[in-house]
Amino acid sequence: MIRRALLGLLAALALRPGLAQSRRFRVGIALSERVPAYVDALKRGLERLGWREGDQVDYGLADAAGDPAGLATAVARLMAWQPDVLVSSSNRTHFAVRDATSTIPVVVVSAIDPVT
Repeated sequence: MIRRALLGLLAALALRPGLAQSRRFRVGIALSERVPAYVDALKRGLERLGWREGDQVDYGLADAAGDPAGLATAVARLMAWQPDVLVSSSNRTHFAVRDATSTIPVVVVSAIDPVT
């Protein structure tokens, strides 16, 4: 429960809520496996903070469905969508996201050592 609240808070801070009136923000979510609990928790947490899907925020999903070879392709499709912030669910997805961009803020949900 704490992780879910923290995830929502970090994503909301990265989105700079003061700018929400002017346009919808795009949140890209990178998953190495199908983990709907992460996506649902993120959406619920942001909605509690006033970020409603379709009004202030849209979500894009890069899901490799457990296929490590397909992760880079899934992240590339997500990057073409031009998200404002990225959420990474694991070491594997974080490294794929890190290799794809150095300018978009990334919220890492669960990783052992995301810096290396």
